[in-house]
Amino acid sequence: MDIHNYKRRLERTIERVKESDISEDNKKIILQFYDNCSTESLSLSKTERYIFDILSYAKTINKPFLEASKEDIKAILNIFSEDVEYYETPFQRLKNRAEIELAWKEIAPQTDIKLDFEVFNKEGDKYVVKWNLKFFDKKEFVYKGVYLLSLNSDNKCNYFMQYSEGK
Repeated sequence: MDIHNYKRRLERTIERVKESDISEDNKKIILQFYDNCSTESLSLSKTERYIFDILSYAKTINKPFLEASKEDIKAILNIFSEDVEYYETPFQRLKNRAEIELAWKEIAPQTDIKLDFEVFNKEGDKYVVKWNLKFFDKKEFVYKGVYLLSLNSDNKCNYFMQYSEGK
């Protein structure tokens, strides 16, 4: 039983890829990636998240993937330590910075982004951050959530977990 309706969420994400204003080359790459995910027996939720993230990245860099520079990504990745424990959800750990890079690339196409946040609690190098996010990607999206994070002695994030709900 799919109580989270991952099948429909994945279908909507694929529709967004096809209807997006990203380059046809990027659409082709994303849809090929989707086909590969299907043959690799990845869960619907993980596949949807990957496709969503890659679409967001395509929108963010606003250029063909093959023309993206390392500087486009490095600026985002530089806030994380090399050994970061990074969870997109409590159950979805990204294994390395390459996977984090893919996840951050998905936000590229979002526009009219409004993010409000508040450090709700701080204890030593550990933080709880409440946040509200609105953005436009063919339609308006609204999310609320909490980040749990910690920083190492170099002020790099070495633990990141996100809890969120959207409508």
